[in-house]
Amino acid sequence: GLPCTELAAFYHKTEGLYPVAITQAVNGVLASEAVGPSGEIENLDLDQTQFLILACALVNVADGHHGHFVYSQEAGGHRLIPIDLERTLGPSVVVRQDRSRPLSWSSHVTEKVIEVRSFPFCLAEMHQPL
Repeated sequence: GLPCTELAAFYHKTEGLYPVAITQAVNGVLASEAVGPSGEIENLDLDQTQFLILACALVNVADGHHGHFVYSQEAGGHRLIPIDLERTLGPSVVVRQDRSRPLSWSSHVTEKVIEVRSFPFCLAEMHQPL
């Protein structure tokens, strides 16, 4: 149920190599447009949705907001298909510096923060047992 994705390197004559994620097109509407009056997306395929939630937890989709999921009715049911997942290729931990709490004159307190924004964690199916 996932679109095919390839990672390629493009070359720019002054900037050099840069990565590009190429993803297969998915028919449907953005998940943000599929949310019903109840605030939920209705009639999602339970097995696929639970698999998606588990996959998001394991892969750590750092930028998984509702605009990065397509609600599709083509793939054998009502499904959420993740798109635009290039941030899953990088580390999901960011280092933040807190400049309001100096450790010494030359350094600041830093902390490592896991960056996770994953829309499937907000679905009602998240509360159902696997």
